[in-house]
Amino acid sequence: MSQSAVIDHADPNFDNVALSNGKISLSATATVIDGDLDTATADYSLDMGGKISFDNYVAPITVTGGSYNEGSPRAIFTVSANDYQMLTLDVVDNADTGKAPTGDDEGGSDDSLDLADIFYSIDGGATWVKYNGTPFQAGTQDVLVAVDITNERDDVYEGEEQLELIVNSGVSTQASGFSSIFDDGTGGMTDPIDETTTNDPGTPAVGPSPSFDDDRPITVTGGDYNEGSPRAIFTVDANPNQYLTLDVVDNADTGKAPTGDDEGGSDDSLDLADIYYSVDGGANWVKYDGTPFQAGTQDVLVAVDITNERDDVYEGEEQLELIVNSGASTQASGFSSIFDDGTGGMADPIDENTTNNPGTPSVGPSPSFDDDRPLAVNDIEVNEGTGQAIFTISGAAGQYTKLELVAGTATTDDFGPGLEYWDGNTWKPYTPGSFVRLDSAGKLFVRTPIVNDDILEGGHSFELRATNTGGSSDLGSATIYDDGTSVKQVFTNGVLTTSTVGLDDDTPAPPPPPPPPAPAAFTAPEPPPAEEPVVEVPEPAPAPAADVVLEQPDNELIVMRNIPEQRFSAGDGFTTISYQIPTDTFGHTETETEITLSALMATGEDLPKWLIFDPEKGEFRGIPPEGFSGTLIIRVIARDANGDQVETMVTIEVISDAQTSVSVGKADLFAQLQSDSQFSWRAARDQLVQAAKRMRG
Repeated sequence: MSQSAVIDHADPNFDNVALSNGKISLSATATVIDGDLDTATADYSLDMGGKISFDNYVAPITVTGGSYNEGSPRAIFTVSANDYQMLTLDVVDNADTGKAPTGDDEGGSDDSLDLADIFYSIDGGATWVKYNGTPFQAGTQDVLVAVDITNERDDVYEGEEQLELIVNSGVSTQASGFSSIFDDGTGGMTDPIDETTTNDPGTPAVGPSPSFDDDRPITVTGGDYNEGSPRAIFTVDANPNQYLTLDVVDNADTGKAPTGDDEGGSDDSLDLADIYYSVDGGANWVKYDGTPFQAGTQDVLVAVDITNERDDVYEGEEQLELIVNSGASTQASGFSSIFDDGTGGMADPIDENTTNNPGTPSVGPSPSFDDDRPLAVNDIEVNEGTGQAIFTISGAAGQYTKLELVAGTATTDDFGPGLEYWDGNTWKPYTPGSFVRLDSAGKLFVRTPIVNDDILEGGHSFELRATNTGGSSDLGSATIYDDGTSVKQVFTNGVLTTSTVGLDDDTPAPPPPPPPPAPAAFTAPEPPPAEEPVVEVPEPAPAPAADVVLEQPDNELIVMRNIPEQRFSAGDGFTTISYQIPTDTFGHTETETEITLSALMATGEDLPKWLIFDPEKGEFRGIPPEGFSGTLIIRVIARDANGDQVETMVTIEVISDAQTSVSVGKADLFAQLQSDSQFSWRAARDQLVQAAKRMRG
């Protein structure tokens, strides 16, 4: 192709001059600019007519891209063009061989850069112009081209992707270059260049940095920890040099309960718990202060202080959540569970001074592990002759408990010393302050000796305290009876039963009756006097008869008779026995005086729990325990309105194999008067008063 052009800065070399066919030919080299503003260095020949011929040589354009972070607003290309050369610009989703292009919608729809805004500078970044599709002329410096790549941002890890800048598309000087976009925290970060930008050469900052996009996935794994553990350890699987932030919140997975619910007391939240991390596998630990930090080549270990969650209330499983890179595209989280049932792991109290600790927890159950599950100790009643008082502790299978005897109305003179527990085969001595385990059924038998003395003490009690490893406890009471009541405990090969054979009864025997009065001494009669002569004397006239006055008892409460002994069968533990005292037991000389009745044991203690006395009816009622056998000696007390009282005894014998009751005396009050009111007592009492008067008269 030959064109006519203006020679600019021609510097012909006229050393090569030749004559041919009558023409003068000159050969030289010159730099010219043609009408299309193409600049070239060309050889030319000049004949006498001044005509120049070109050999069509044009200097090439080069386009150079760079590596940019997905978080960068722009990707910068450098176009090396010729001075004043006309240029056009075009961006396409295209990649070099073996690379992936932008615009593949991996991170979401419409992430193409084909229509991205383009800005260029021909003065080294001093000023910038938004490209509108019209060819523009290069200057004397490299042309800087800034492509808006914000449409490529997403939170999906895609790795390296490329876009292509084509200069002078479709013409002979077409040239192109690629820029790479990375979402792994690397690459450059430019300013958000636009047409208003000045003095920005487009030089990018270089990552990694917390502000750089890094979509490489992170996983967070928690674990199971005991409420007594100082720390809960999380494992963060991050990427080398990846920046991380940490946050702990009271939150739980679906269907779980979170920490910080104040079940065990106020302010048990872990939202502000101290956090420690290690990027070298536990060799060194750093207290997290909220500043992003870079992961190393190993998994990041994170230790959360969970001591604020400790309490003695059973809550079951609760969870806390560790959030890594909260609010960022790489946000990831995981849960750790806290258990207060003796299970879970026990970590060391890791802090910023800890070294060479990989955070591997020990595993429970163990006496040192927190277990807030409640324990229950049963209440028992035993006869003093039982030999051993045997308690049953109930809880969870394998649960640990600590034991302690607590004196009450029964002192150490009445029980002990020491405790033993059943290990499933034999009785083992208990070491004070130690923990022992319940069996697979969640039971533990514990016993202590009972001192059998011959002093009537009545019901007296002491307690057994069982404490779990969390610090909460329960008390069970043992009440000892020495009046022939209650039961003996019999323990045979792990089976606890009771017996009523050979019960201890320290009730004093009633005093013997007084001896009969000694017979009066015999006195011989005096001999009759000697007979004297009989002299008849006239009888005096009889004096008038005088009235005879008998004194009546005045305002007196009287025991008219003893109450006959009663005998009953214990039955099957559901059969009620009932007995009303005879109506002629008590009497009073004043017919209008109220008489009230009460009953208690001969020792002054209350009646057994299974036997009650109805003072209105004068009736004893009760259901003796199945197989019960024993004799009850009871004081029945009558009291009048003046506070005077009299009493008598009734003996009630309960025999395990008896079938009928036997009574002696008149029919009871209810049968005689067919009434359960105080009025019936008054009616009967009026009759008794008359009988009393006759006895006195």
